[in-house]
Amino acid sequence: DVRAVWLDDIAAKGKSMDQQDKKICEVLKLIPLYDKFLRHVYGMGPVTAGYICALVDFERCPKPSNLRTFCGLGIDNVTGRADRARRRVEGETVAPKLRYNAALKKKLYLCLNSMRKAKRHGDNKYMQHWRNKKATALAEFDHLCRAKERGELDATALARLARMASREGGANGFADHKGRRKATDLLIEDIYIVGRAMAGLPVFPDWYAAKLGYQHGTDRIQVSSPTMLTFEQAI
Repeated sequence: DVRAVWLDDIAAKGKSMDQQDKKICEVLKLIPLYDKFLRHVYGMGPVTAGYICALVDFERCPKPSNLRTFCGLGIDNVTGRADRARRRVEGETVAPKLRYNAALKKKLYLCLNSMRKAKRHGDNKYMQHWRNKKATALAEFDHLCRAKERGELDATALARLARMASREGGANGFADHKGRRKATDLLIEDIYIVGRAMAGLPVFPDWYAAKLGYQHGTDRIQVSSPTMLTFEQAI
């Protein structure tokens, strides 16, 4: 029976993966970043946590933006698009050169998917930010549509409305992407803060924290300078 053989094969692979996950967990428990933080992030499996622990060098990520770029989520401040380094041959830009780890980017994408699907485990702040940002983006789309009907949009706003509507899934797909991006940025920021604090390295506030005057684990900040955080403050 082909179906029986197929089911047996799936069961065998499942057992093998469970055994592999157990071995990974045994090793990861020796790493403070995983044992104290990553294992408690619901939706974060041992494989994704293993990628983070193995690939991220916090000494090379002095700012949150450095880690975001390494994870494939950096933004070019000039163009507003994905940040990519470019190779130059005799002064001419010839092709994009990756500045990020593609495998880590994929694992984080799957991690956020797991968070959203595993609703039986409850909610967390990443999903709350996902929903809030999605709702904000949908409200913006509705506002732009109404303004367009009244003829109040300039060329820039019309172009933005067109981009939002042309995305796969329409406005809802655009809003969902914005929500996912916000949730992923927040997760990366937490990893940065905890990782740097546990390594005894100074922690920079992210751009938004410095702009608004708030810092992770504290009330107010006066300057956007790096500070030393204890593990308790970082968590």
